[in-house]
Amino acid sequence: MEVACSTLCFTREPLVSALRLMAELEFVKVDLAIADGSPHISTDSLVASPSTIVNELKLGPTLAVAAITLRTHRTGEALDECVDAAAHLAKQIAAPILVLEAAPVGTPFDDEVSRLRRLVRVAARHGATVTVTTRTGTLTEDPNQCVSLCDEVEGLGLTLDPSHFVCGPNQNKSYEDVFAYVQHTHLRDTGRRFDQLQVKVGAGEIEYGKIISSLCRFAYQGALTVAMEDQIAHDMDVMVEARKLRLLLESYLIQRDSSIFKAA
Repeated sequence: MEVACSTLCFTREPLVSALRLMAELEFVKVDLAIADGSPHISTDSLVASPSTIVNELKLGPTLAVAAITLRTHRTGEALDECVDAAAHLAKQIAAPILVLEAAPVGTPFDDEVSRLRRLVRVAARHGATVTVTTRTGTLTEDPNQCVSLCDEVEGLGLTLDPSHFVCGPNQNKSYEDVFAYVQHTHLRDTGRRFDQLQVKVGAGEIEYGKIISSLCRFAYQGALTVAMEDQIAHDMDVMVEARKLRLLLESYLIQRDSSIFKAA
């Protein structure tokens, strides 16, 4: 496991500057966010000219891409086209994971299974693994629903964002069963109320050590992504907090490696 940083941490900077900030903070991997209307990489620019994105990434420091996170309201064929372009980009930049959002709460389960099966097939043509992020307001806000989707859609994984289990409507449910399906993570500190989705490191309820231990039980090899968002960082210096969380996560990884060495 290595610690990555989401480009959503620094959307107020141009993409190349954001990547340089991550390198200055000693991150070695990046989670590349692509979204409708994004100031970094928009879904329109992704579909229109993926080669331009590859060239722009080459202007920044050399950071491995742990995943591409796609946020879009596109549906149907337009969504297929966007996922196809994202998966093609993932292949070009050696990003193994494509992160999507599940359908909104209230969507019939069978309809979502059909949609995700289609998107998994689209991405698989380029060798990308599709994951859906655990997120309030979508079908994956319920841990049991997460497991059911992965069981029904062959090849589908999860991006674990535990914040939405901590402050969302299912906060009293155990989410231990989802760890078997986790391929990627998004991490920040979070309180119990939804207006505390993102708080300063140490002020929330996220149990990083417990999460890492649970991931290790299933031989997790993905990244631990610092996924703060500067657009909702009202009283927070994201650069300071991102560094704090990187150091905290790395300290847990050092403890884990030390305990494994002693056990051997």
